[in-house]
Amino acid sequence: RVLFRSWEDCIKRLSSGDTTAFKSLYDSFHHDLFRFAIQLVKSPSLAQDIVQEVYIKIWERRQSLDNQKSIKAYLFTICRNLCFDMLEKASKDEPLQQEILDEFEM
Repeated sequence: RVLFRSWEDCIKRLSSGDTTAFKSLYDSFHHDLFRFAIQLVKSPSLAQDIVQEVYIKIWERRQSLDNQKSIKAYLFTICRNLCFDMLEKASKDEPLQQEILDEFEM
């Protein structure tokens, strides 16, 4: 749920370091981002890590966020890119491949 008049207002507040705006953004999108990530990486624990990384990146980039652009599209773009990065890494990392396979066997 949005605690602000608009996403534009929320992003303006987030850009200045408002943690309430950050929490509102997290509460509004983290479930959808998790579902999206799990469709791509097929692993709940990796999807959870990816979503956490999405929000770390948002916080680190908060001062450069453009409140005129869709924050939802930006979040999902970051999430997609992190998923692809993780899949590429997994293709070269046998322990990571095994971790993913172990989750399927649970």
